[in-house]
Amino acid sequence: MAMPPWRVPITASPVAGKKIIPVTVWEWSGLGAGEGDEAAAWLSTYLGIPVHLARYAGQAGAPGAPHDEPQRRAVSPAWAPADSEPETAFSDGFPILLANAASLEDLNSQLAAKGEAALPINRFRPNFVVGGAQPWQEDAWAGLRIGSSDGGVAFDNVKPCDRCKVTTINQATAEEGLEPLATLRDCRSAVALGWETLPKGSVFFATNLVARQRGVACGAAGKRHVQA
Repeated sequence: MAMPPWRVPITASPVAGKKIIPVTVWEWSGLGAGEGDEAAAWLSTYLGIPVHLARYAGQAGAPGAPHDEPQRRAVSPAWAPADSEPETAFSDGFPILLANAASLEDLNSQLAAKGEAALPINRFRPNFVVGGAQPWQEDAWAGLRIGSSDGGVAFDNVKPCDRCKVTTINQATAEEGLEPLATLRDCRSAVALGWETLPKGSVFFATNLVARQRGVACGAAGKRHVQA
């Protein structure tokens, strides 16, 4: 369907004055800030169902506990660091996903041995991609810092990321296949890795992070400090 262009700013905008609407993401139900009738009408027409566009109304790092405020979403306490209550927005479950370029190379070598095409890193939708590490070394990292030791941002490595069917869909063509889940099931399942605390049927690629503090590591590209 040909649609006229429509834009919404991706930068944070004041929540004051916006219509507050209910939002559900997995097990969390709370409140978000609606982006207005124009946005709702455009998306509803394109998708063919009535929808609203909502912006996260919380503010990570704000005073108070996220679980006490309906507009804020806390990370699952089962995986949160013991001394903090990290917050995420409308992401799947955690605010940051880190992938290891060497792990993708290893996975692609296994796909090539089966006659399958290599996959790009965007199939896994990471926020950060680390280079220069060994394949699957990210499994053992307790955390990492981007930037210098007296600046930058520190992260806790809280949980390996279990992957769903979305990774089998080519973003450019919308074609669906069996990979990478079929190969990951052989080498990266909870059973294959001996991870008894995680669901046996899950397969894993990349890892979830939470930040220890707010901030931006300006000029820190290519600099990482890993805590094993």
